[in-house]
Amino acid sequence: MLEVFTDPVIVYDESWGDTLPEWIKDRITIERIVRVYKGEDDYATDAEALAYLYCASLALPMSQEWANIYLYLAGRYMKKRGADAYEWVPKELPDHEQSKLRELKHWIRKEQKKVVKVRKRQAKEFKKEYEQMGLFKLSDGGRFESKA
Repeated sequence: MLEVFTDPVIVYDESWGDTLPEWIKDRITIERIVRVYKGEDDYATDAEALAYLYCASLALPMSQEWANIYLYLAGRYMKKRGADAYEWVPKELPDHEQSKLRELKHWIRKEQKKVVKVRKRQAKEFKKEYEQMGLFKLSDGGRFESKA
């Protein structure tokens, strides 16, 4: 359950990550809780796909397919937030665009798992390095205790 709060939000271009609206971040957390509750772990949430495409849309022009997918996701969330979607916003995606969205969500989830694996390895190396210095011992609670 901890991954709900600690897994990274994968975005297309990190320089645009700071502009991610708070409501998208909130939706990511809520949808991650649902994903964990359902026992699903292979795909990122729709909100995570929206966050990725939001940053991509700011960084570069999108193809028609990706623009449709982005508008579809954004339209669904705007409706949930009480806003009227424009008539040109797709209400459904054709099969090939649904497939692309599914592939994107799978790729995002794989990237999240890679980042978590690297973070765990770095934490182990950090702990080992400080314990080898002989100055500190890292307690089970994650606090440094002096050996003196």
